[in-house]
Amino acid sequence: MVDYKGEGVMNRSKFGGWRSASLIIGVEMAETIAYYGISSNLITYLTDAPLQQSTAAAAANVNAWYNFKWLDEGAGEMIIGRGGIKNLY
Repeated sequence: MVDYKGEGVMNRSKFGGWRSASLIIGVEMAETIAYYGISSNLITYLTDAPLQQSTAAAAANVNAWYNFKWLDEGAGEMIIGRGGIKNLY
């Protein structure tokens, strides 16, 4: 078994397994909570803050933010799927 650099893993019991899986699951849960927390308060911020946008304009901006978020994730997945992540290291 090798790591992402192609070097051998000495002690497999220290790498991977449920310890790593629980960390990944915990981070994903925190990311989801943060995402929905930001998105639910964004319309309130855009309408009440110094920006004072109309509700329709704020909703359009939040919709654009949602779309950018999903397109950005999709672009990253395509880069990684084609092996582009190797060029980043």
